[in-house]
Amino acid sequence: MIQQGYLLLPILVLLYFLVVMRVSVNNSAFFSIVMLLVLAVFVHRFKENLLRAFMYAVAIGILVYFLQYVIPFVNQGVYQLNNLLDINFFSEEMIRWKPAISVVTWIALAIAWLFAISQKKFNVKAAPVRFDWKQGISGFETAARNALSIIVACSTAGILIGVITTSGLSTKFTRIVIDFSETLTNALPAFLVTSNTQLYFALILTVFACLLLGLGLPTTATYVVLAAIVAPVLTDMGVHVIVAHLFVLYYGVLADDTPPINLPAYATAGIAKAGPVRTGVQGFKYDSAALLLPFVFTLNPTILLITDVSWYQVVWAIITATIGMIAFASFIQNWLLRTYHWYERLLALLAALLFIQNHLLTDVMALTILLVLVSLQLLGVKREHM
Repeated sequence: MIQQGYLLLPILVLLYFLVVMRVSVNNSAFFSIVMLLVLAVFVHRFKENLLRAFMYAVAIGILVYFLQYVIPFVNQGVYQLNNLLDINFFSEEMIRWKPAISVVTWIALAIAWLFAISQKKFNVKAAPVRFDWKQGISGFETAARNALSIIVACSTAGILIGVITTSGLSTKFTRIVIDFSETLTNALPAFLVTSNTQLYFALILTVFACLLLGLGLPTTATYVVLAAIVAPVLTDMGVHVIVAHLFVLYYGVLADDTPPINLPAYATAGIAKAGPVRTGVQGFKYDSAALLLPFVFTLNPTILLITDVSWYQVVWAIITATIGMIAFASFIQNWLLRTYHWYERLLALLAALLFIQNHLLTDVMALTILLVLVSLQLLGVKREHM
């Protein structure tokens, strides 16, 4: 951790700007890269020669501080070239500089110094590779090469989405699911219908659609297809865009582990020298313990930190969702403290379904049922040991 733990910090910076500050993906990634480069360059230099590296760090810190004041004048000068050369080429902001760049740089320098001091104090050897500017340029080149496959996938996705949009397939599928879920809702007795009943049916229908459309496809292709065809169903019903895409991606990936296709089972069955179908069914049983997770963050998006709520509401949502998933896993495995009786298993399922609702009343009901279930299990264990 002391040796290369600083590599985790750019990820935290990325999440901070994305989730907390709600900055765009491009800018968040840029700030994260700035911190990564500063850390990679200076951690080793601080340890090799603390005084000289400290002077370099002070110089860079002063430089980035003054750049935020110098760059606006540079932009004005460049913009005046339009009048001088009688052209309309240069914009008013040719060079963009954000104050956050300076802050991220200073924080990275301070953290690099702290890690270098910690490595010296605990006699931890530095990483074997000494990062320099040549390696930085090489890293950008490697990143560009590795991004080619993603670029091709995205361009292909654009073509596919264009075809789906032009043909009207997405609109037709959305209409079919919404109409069918509305029909199912109207068929229920009035006392069973709530404000989310139609959404429940739509979610169940989209689960089957994701499992069917994702069979045998690679992850990227699965997401492209489902994002174009299935995700609009949920967004049209008021589900947050991020939640809808996470929902379809989760079940699209789960389709690879769904019998009878179940491609991973053929590889694992060969290792275990077992039948692929039985291996696939058993693997799906293990996976199905988390089958309700997308329903949890769809009905209660608080756990994804995309709603403006207080911190204790987030903590409570995470706690209830976790307990609900444990209850559902125990239902799938037919075990908590001992093997369930049939009625105990139904209680576990009911508690899990109540826990995933975003309501205080259902949480209290689920906790009550879970306490009864645990009491029955404890009594059963005590009776078995008498």
